[in-house]
Amino acid sequence: MKSPAAALPWLIVPLAAAAGLYTGRQSQAPPAATAPRSKSGAVAEARAVSPPSAPGSVRSWAERLRKLQAADLPAVYAEIHAMPAAAAGSGEQEAALRLLCARWAELDPAGGVAFFTQAMEAGKDPEGRNPWCRACLLTEWALLDPAAAYEAGLLLPERGREYSLTEVGSALLREDQDKFLAWFQKARLPLPQAGNTESGWAELADAHFDALAAIARELSAAEPQEKDPFGNASKLEGLYAVLAASLARKDMDQAVAWAKEQPEGVRHKALAAALEVVAARAPERLVELLPLLKSNQIGAGIFQDSGAEWIIITAVHTMAARDPRQALEWLNANAGKLGDASLSAILELSKRFADSMRD
Repeated sequence: MKSPAAALPWLIVPLAAAAGLYTGRQSQAPPAATAPRSKSGAVAEARAVSPPSAPGSVRSWAERLRKLQAADLPAVYAEIHAMPAAAAGSGEQEAALRLLCARWAELDPAGGVAFFTQAMEAGKDPEGRNPWCRACLLTEWALLDPAAAYEAGLLLPERGREYSLTEVGSALLREDQDKFLAWFQKARLPLPQAGNTESGWAELADAHFDALAAIARELSAAEPQEKDPFGNASKLEGLYAVLAASLARKDMDQAVAWAKEQPEGVRHKALAAALEVVAARAPERLVELLPLLKSNQIGAGIFQDSGAEWIIITAVHTMAARDPRQALEWLNANAGKLGDASLSAILELSKRFADSMRD
């Protein structure tokens, strides 16, 4: 099999010819919508309006619920639960349930949680709405009082407890990051997934790096991480990746140094996250830093399940947006050092140039 370096010469002519036509355009995803910050109650009405639900119906439910007391809410839940399928399809049922949970959180959150828990234990929920409703009510309660909501969450039956705590944390992350941090410091849920982090984690790490890093250290010390045969498996990988990327956006050298010092089970993903930022901002430095991802545990210090391919592709995209010839020359000069991980980047660059010629 030809080496990555040997694969480059046959690409140079077509890629160089295309370089004159390359415009450097990059597709840009529209900015993500920012979830409204809520303290439950009235703002829950805004969150309940989710297409295709009718705003008029939401206002009607909100006005009605504001007039009710805690003792009235179980009957209202039964009414909403019995809505025809058309109401569920239109979004009206979900909107009404969100408003009901917000009102219950204002009037009697503990009673509401007990109501849904008892219904779950009695099996009176063929459609499976009660776990979602309980998590929704806990979320509304946590927006008002994170500590009290968490204490109530701890008292839930073991079956379904982790789901509820995770769902509450995920909702708080979207809705109110300060409340989420207060929740996360107690619940330690949800943890971000490496390579697939929820929206909001980057902003949270940028604003509260020290607090999240302290939690990460405590979790690492309290629960020694199990490792797969490559030494890379850990449920904390995502959290360390978020932290490393946040630090790299401020200081790439400091981020790399920090990642190298982390526990073995998370070190690899932390380094990869830091190098992704390097690839997007200073791709020329990758040749110097990428060897940190090589695994001596597999043999010969090769890249294996390291994320190196994606990092190199990111670097090539960054360079090509500035100057496609620079990207080509960089790959040609460094293919031997980048190893097999550069093959995907070569193909990606070829496709990028081909696409530019068709435009």
